Amino acid sequence: MFDSPTFDFDSYIKYRPPYSDKLYAEIYQYHESHGGQWNLAHDAGTGAGIVAEELSTKFTTVAASDPSAVYLEQARRRLSLRDKFLFGCYPGEDMSWLPDAGVDMITMAEAIHWAEPQDVVTAASKALRPGGTLAIWHYGVIPIFVGSTEAQDAFNELFDHWSSRLIEGAPEAKLANLERAVRMTVLRMAEIEFDKSEWKTGVHRIYWNAYHPTVGITHQAAFKDVQVQENPDDVVDRRIDETILSQYADIDWIRGYMNHLYPDVPADDTEQDMFEKLARIMEGRKLRLSWTVTMILATKSN
Repeated sequence: MFDSPTFDFDSYIKYRPPYSDKLYAEIYQYHESHGGQWNLAHDAGTGAGIVAEELSTKFTTVAASDPSAVYLEQARRRLSLRDKFLFGCYPGEDMSWLPDAGVDMITMAEAIHWAEPQDVVTAASKALRPGGTLAIWHYGVIPIFVGSTEAQDAFNELFDHWSSRLIEGAPEAKLANLERAVRMTVLRMAEIEFDKSEWKTGVHRIYWNAYHPTVGITHQAAFKDVQVQENPDDVVDRRIDETILSQYADIDWIRGYMNHLYPDVPADDTEQDMFEKLARIMEGRKLRLSWTVTMILATKSN
């Protein structure tokens, strides 16, 4: 869908929850506390360059990569100060175009679920200089309707119906990619491992608002019996903070969010009725939405 020349990138950005200053501060503070430098950063799976733009406020040079040439062209168009940016049309698993042991920070935001995560970690280990930071974060697709259980229930019903249709009739290759993405989301990246010979002990895993599901009931059920053993050397941090990723949203924004989440599956008549039900509950108001977010912060060893 992202490779389509008709894809509306402005709307795509509009209907995404914005990464907060607090979220970025978490990364920068970690990087600084581990002696990280501020010369070259790389945003893998950059999409339209949202994170790359932020990194350019801290780093001398920012490399931005994406497997989609269409997406990368959008990043080129959006990002000013061209002399600060390098662009490469590569998947997140391929960082061979970057200098070995020459990158200070590598980020991957809301993209790891479409990649082979261990290959990303291996590539990052080669590209990062000693003391460099790998920051991966991912948020669940079901927003938290803060203070409104009635709206939450109505949205959950809508989401489950829509996501069920996403699976119906999908080709096998698409289902395989979807299964990998959902597994990563449901398990909150817990299966991503870091080799002690390449990464410093104490990989930091932060779980914000983990009381809330990341996906709908339909997708959760497939992985309900999967057990992941936590690494005892990891630093696990569970927090409740509904401002880490939030958005005040009216019914039109919620429609846009869903339409851009599933652009290949337009809303059917049942879902239109469900939107109307949610609209009646919201009564023309904007409600505060939040999300469950998982972040991994790791430091390259010497």
